[in-house]
Amino acid sequence: MRGNRAEGEKKLLSFEPLLGRDWLFTFRNYDLINLLNSKNGFDVVSQSFDHSEALHFACDEDLNRIQESIKDCKKKLEAYKKKADEAYSDVSARDDEIERLQRELDEDMELERKINAELVADELKDLKAQWASIDEKRQKKLSMYACVTKVIPEADVNDPFKISGFLVFSLATKSSLTISTVPQML
Repeated sequence: MRGNRAEGEKKLLSFEPLLGRDWLFTFRNYDLINLLNSKNGFDVVSQSFDHSEALHFACDEDLNRIQESIKDCKKKLEAYKKKADEAYSDVSARDDEIERLQRELDEDMELERKINAELVADELKDLKAQWASIDEKRQKKLSMYACVTKVIPEADVNDPFKISGFLVFSLATKSSLTISTVPQML
């Protein structure tokens, strides 16, 4: 039995580079030697080795697929980061554009306010000039009317049907005149 054990250990150690030392030590030496000494023990180990190679190959394929997937994910992540950076730069550019447009709007509104104020001031100035012209014409008309008729009319806002005025006899004397008219009803 000693010879078989030594022979089994040699066979087992010949698998060491393929299976790895850790895998070999997971079995108890006695169980492993018994397995190799049995009639189909070597076939079981060989079959296990074939399965481990197939598993290793499948794991390599899975690893390659996962690595490719990781690369794709990294590429997508970089693309998304680039898009996000572009979006942020677009947003900041839009913010700058909005600020510029807001400044322009504020300037235009200020200009419009000034122009409106100038227009109102010009309108008031024109109205005052018109009022002064009308008042001057009224005074001239009143003076002419007084010279011709010797009566200075006076308007009564409370009673539009009342006509009143002053009779002028000379520069020093004048007397009051009031005539009341009532509209006729038909």
